[in-house]
Amino acid sequence: MEEGEGSDDTQQVIEESAPIVVDVKGAVQAPGVYQMEKGDRVIDVIEKAGGLIVNANDDVVNFAQILYDEMVIYVPKKGEEVKSEFNSSMNSNKININSASVSELMTLKGIGEAKAEAIVSYREQHGKFDNIDDLLKIKGIGDKTIENFRDKIIAY
Repeated sequence: MEEGEGSDDTQQVIEESAPIVVDVKGAVQAPGVYQMEKGDRVIDVIEKAGGLIVNANDDVVNFAQILYDEMVIYVPKKGEEVKSEFNSSMNSNKININSASVSELMTLKGIGEAKAEAIVSYREQHGKFDNIDDLLKIKGIGDKTIENFRDKIIAY
């Protein structure tokens, strides 16, 4: 292999294999910070945390959600009232630009079918958006467009 050959591929492999660090709190056997792999789900980190305690309220946790770096998962006890913004695994009222379908993206003000398809296409070709402002890389999407829906989307 010549010097410099494959360096882009190596960087991509390093980024794809980088660990995901997740903070698990609440009604689990062993709350704490856990290192997980890309593609792992909430159920995987809860199992790693020893599982739920007896009086855990598992009705409010999305066990199928894919983990992302710096995610906080809070499992409340039965009868405990929890603000949904605290638990990112329960925060389903925002559209995740890294997993939303064309039709979901089209619900955002200023995003029609062409822009929604461009977002999905960009994501498929370049990988996930690191933050909301990465949408500026999409032709036809500017600061004003993003400001129309910034509070309605997340990127993880």
